Order: sequence, then C-alpha cells, then structure tokens
Amino acid sequence: MGVEGLEWPRSSVRAHTAGVDDALVSVQPLRDRVANFADWLDADPDDPDFNALRRNELIGRPLGSPDFLDAVNRQLNRAVTPSKRGRKPKVAIP
Repeated sequence: MGVEGLEWPRSSVRAHTAGVDDALVSVQPLRDRVANFADWLDADPDDPDFNALRRNELIGRPLGSPDFLDAVNRQLNRAVTPSKRGRKPKVAIP
C-alpha cells in the first residue's frame, strides 16, 4: 500500500512519509497519532486500529475528528460526511 501510494500524484503518502507539509497536507495531525507513518503502512491490515482507515478508504471519505471533517466540509464547500439515509419525511399539506 505504501509504495503504491507514493506513486499516486495526489496521494498524501509522500508528504506523510517525508514528514513535510505540502499544498494539501498538514502532517502534524497524523504525526500526533502515529509515531512512524511508514511502519504504520506496513501494519497488519487486520489490526483493529487499521479498520477505520480501511472502511473510509473503501467508501472514499476522509477519516478524522468531527472538527477535522467540518473543516474539510468548509474548505471544499461540499459535504464529505454521510447524509441521513432514507427518504425525506412527507410534509403535511394544510
């Protein structure tokens, strides 16, 4: 996964493994959570700590705290969090 991520032009892997911010990535929030990002990429994918990342990767949503997700919503000017499921309730007509 790590090597492949380095090859993707829009991947954050390059910034995180180098430990240097770029135009889109601030590395410190991840560094606060993961001591060595490259080692973390080589972790067992069945590790429970890896499950949340894998789940969000599969659905294409960012992973982070509610404050982080709110900031991403504002910066992109679009919702990156799931909406309520199902049909909207019918409105009673008077």
